Amino acid sequence: GGYDAGEGPTLAVNGVQWFLVYTMPLVFLHHLILFFVEAGGFSMFWFTMLKVIGSLFFTMTVMVLLQYFASGRRR
Repeated sequence: GGYDAGEGPTLAVNGVQWFLVYTMPLVFLHHLILFFVEAGGFSMFWFTMLKVIGSLFFTMTVMVLLQYFASGRRR
């Protein structure tokens, strides 16, 4: 609905808000599973959640910066 078939889920095509709404839940779920598997369970729940949130913001910042740099080179 409303998307071109040839376009990817990029910041340049869809905008910042759409990109963040699309990627944040996926990255959050990935980090949540990764860090809880690494911790071996829920015994350190709050520490692991702090790692998830910190890593989420770092990853999103890097992804947005890379999207800006990548879109600048193509034009």
